[in-house]
Amino acid sequence: MGGGGQPVVLRLPRGYAVILIVGVFALIVLSYLAGHSRGMRQGIETTRDRYESILAAAPQQDPFATPLIVEPGSAEDPRTEGYAYYRLIANHTETVALSLVRFMRRHEVETFATVSNNGRFNVWAARAFDEDERGRLERESFLETLHSLGRAWRIEQRQPEDLFNASLIPYRP
Repeated sequence: MGGGGQPVVLRLPRGYAVILIVGVFALIVLSYLAGHSRGMRQGIETTRDRYESILAAAPQQDPFATPLIVEPGSAEDPRTEGYAYYRLIANHTETVALSLVRFMRRHEVETFATVSNNGRFNVWAARAFDEDERGRLERESFLETLHSLGRAWRIEQRQPEDLFNASLIPYRP
């Protein structure tokens, strides 16, 4: 009567067992997806809020004398041989390049676009860096500024780029 040592045997048809296992896995996947989308939404909102303050603080006038598009090696080209400059984006359309140049100038970073041999546009930061080690911390600080503004530009303009591919290139006309 007390049922001491006999195990309880539960007999389920194979189809019911498969349905039960699939149902459990489906619940696990659905809960993961719900949490993931909620976390992504919160992350995007937090990022957007953080960069809206950057966007709101930007001046609306262009304080720089360099034209938006510069012919490489011309008198208007602010680059000097022997120095290195950050190329922010390479081989883009004129619309994307000018959008980035205007955005960066609104945020007090002098930039300009050049046309490459294939008719596409490159965007450069006009700030020059020499190759010595003394300016390394300064270069890293400037690059971090470019990355922050790149993330804000990507959000504001809905661009696929965020300037994390910016590279320091020595200028040789």
